[in-house]
Amino acid sequence: MIYVMSDIHGDRDKFEKIMKKIELKPDDKLYVLGDIIDRGKDGIGILLDLMKMDNAIVLLGNHEWMFLNAIKPTANMNDIKLWYRNYGNVTHDAYLNLPSETQKQIHEFILHMPLTAEVTVNDNNYLLVHGAPPEMQYKLYATCIPEKEFSTWTRLSANDIMPKGKTVIFGHTPTDEYQSCIPLSIWYGADKIGIDCGCGHPHPACRLSCLRLDDMIEFYSNEI
Repeated sequence: MIYVMSDIHGDRDKFEKIMKKIELKPDDKLYVLGDIIDRGKDGIGILLDLMKMDNAIVLLGNHEWMFLNAIKPTANMNDIKLWYRNYGNVTHDAYLNLPSETQKQIHEFILHMPLTAEVTVNDNNYLLVHGAPPEMQYKLYATCIPEKEFSTWTRLSANDIMPKGKTVIFGHTPTDEYQSCIPLSIWYGADKIGIDCGCGHPHPACRLSCLRLDDMIEFYSNEI
């Protein structure tokens, strides 16, 4: 079975509820589309858990991108301020309290996170990404910024056209931007699926979601 989730944002309670519901088996695959860290208090802990899982594939999100920029030796105050404005301080504090070897392992893991993943399930081709497919960069004006920055920060509109022959599954933008629903639920467009249901935000309608691609069954951390 193939499972996809995104934007955990350090919420241990919601993450554990989802993992209990999906009952991940060793031969299953779990794709996490970035933003494991920041906002909630246990992003580093969840990241360490995912690092130990042989069947978890973690993509780069904009919060992991900010992490890399803020801790690099050449980081400036603007890099750190941007991260902190986006609730990275809780992650930074936890990271600095770790042994240096664990810090190095986390940094290497995030540094080598892939930007996208492609999977085929039941003859359906899916492109997984945090924000937007990187090839969109060359169709828009923002061609001068790094590809990873573009792909992790760009927010898709409901009418954006996706790469031909693929359904794009993405996080980053909470699904209430595309539909009116309480609680937030997975959104289905013509050629894209949004799965960020606002986990990490304080509103009670926000929750963590997970989609099983084999049968398109939806899982949620809580029913409201």
